[in-house]
Amino acid sequence: MQLTNRIRAIDIAIWLEGHKTLVICDTHLGYEQSMQQRGILLPQTQLQQTIDRLRWILKQVSPKRIVLNGDIKHEFGSVLDQEWNDCFKLIDFLKDNCDELLFIKGNHDPLIEPIAKKKNVPVIKNLQLGNILITHGDELPSEHTEVVIIGHEHPAITLEDGVKYEKYKCFLTRKIKVKGKASLLIAQPSFHLLKP
Repeated sequence: MQLTNRIRAIDIAIWLEGHKTLVICDTHLGYEQSMQQRGILLPQTQLQQTIDRLRWILKQVSPKRIVLNGDIKHEFGSVLDQEWNDCFKLIDFLKDNCDELLFIKGNHDPLIEPIAKKKNVPVIKNLQLGNILITHGDELPSEHTEVVIIGHEHPAITLEDGVKYEKYKCFLTRKIKVKGKASLLIAQPSFHLLKP
């Protein structure tokens, strides 16, 4: 699905053709262990489902660069065992499928640096590619750019008929003003597969 003439949605990822860059956001790895610590038992299937979905996406495109746009892990104040293990496995998978892997720090990532450092993955605040800014979305951009891609918001739409409802991930686009000039905002759905 074309979002603009040079930005395409592939499943719930964003493909920047001119930059050979694939953007995914909000994986929230470790969510199952975090819920288990709160007394909610969830099977640990998120990592495998994430990799399976990425395999399908990577059959459609061959990125030189993959950007994980924030909230890579779920817990704020610690690094859970599952977060270490799942992040390492995801990093290895992604590095096998691109030349460059980057982490953009999200609000759930105050402790992502130890994971990234062990696997030599740069952690950055945002990424400017020509007139496209990729930033997590928990802070407003400080400079004008034509297109701003964010995660963070987890856009979804709910359809209901009065008896039941279904919630679906979606992309949200709208015009915004940055430094008094018009920009196109693209809010990308989360890659967190356990919640819409």
